Amino acid sequence: MHSLDSDRLLSQILEDVVGRESGVELLLEVNISGDAAKTGITISDAELLLERWMEQNSNNAMAKIVGLMGMGSLNGGADQARNDFESLRKLRDRWSVRYSLPLPELSMGMSDDFEVAIEQGATMVRIGSILFQNDGIIN
Repeated sequence: MHSLDSDRLLSQILEDVVGRESGVELLLEVNISGDAAKTGITISDAELLLERWMEQNSNNAMAKIVGLMGMGSLNGGADQARNDFESLRKLRDRWSVRYSLPLPELSMGMSDDFEVAIEQGATMVRIGSILFQNDGIIN
């Protein structure tokens, strides 16, 4: 799940995983650009949510936070996207050390900026529209 962005959602997930045979991996969705048109929570709220998860779920392997997800700003082109993605990567690295928590996943980048996201350490990209350009042929 790439869009953990609220206490309400976290509570529901923790309730839903009870008794399951397999667990769920979660990514905190952070609005790294501060763009009102983007989803995700602020950095400070994401950190509070991470801390809450650690308090409530520290011994439960059924719901693991494994990384962060974020989208680049709508404006500013590749340079702004690079700054946004670099900020998310550095945030992930800081939290991984601060909380002694492996956070191997970084989901960032979409069809228009996935190359910059990969350059900045993305382990997952969300491409969709690019798959259907030029009759399904990716250049």
